Amino acid sequence: MTQEDQSRWASYTEVLHLNNLNSSQLADSLVQLAQLEYAKGQFSKTRELCLLANKWDPKLSITKLLIGKAYASNASLCHRDKNQGIKEDVIWAAFDEWEKIDSSSEYHEKAQEFILRYENYLPRSGGSQIYFGSTKLKEGSNYFVDCWIQRYTTIRLRSVN
Repeated sequence: MTQEDQSRWASYTEVLHLNNLNSSQLADSLVQLAQLEYAKGQFSKTRELCLLANKWDPKLSITKLLIGKAYASNASLCHRDKNQGIKEDVIWAAFDEWEKIDSSSEYHEKAQEFILRYENYLPRSGGSQIYFGSTKLKEGSNYFVDCWIQRYTTIRLRSVN
């Protein structure tokens, strides 16, 4: 962790202790900080700040959009030390976030754009399952994403016509 990161992250604690902010203002401030962390490639911190923002304002959809983007942006980093591994797992986790965005949200259309773009990265299947080595993966099953994400996701496959 760099000195710049430590200094920036210490300022987040100050934001949380400002007594003059209402819940909505605090959540908005945390989202702005999350966007800054995303721009700096600090994806774990992005998620942390988004989850915290949702505690102050559970109706925020931008947080789900950002968390999904952080997951999708981190695919190569999560798997850089692995010769094997299902690289699509982070995309599945991103889809989980984007699919949570309500259709009435201003971010729903953007989430749908991301889903359409990243569908091309899903594993291809002629049926409802694929094999990864000797492991059979069935569409709709749970799969644990390791790396920093540490979440269960749902396996999704791209149909081959």
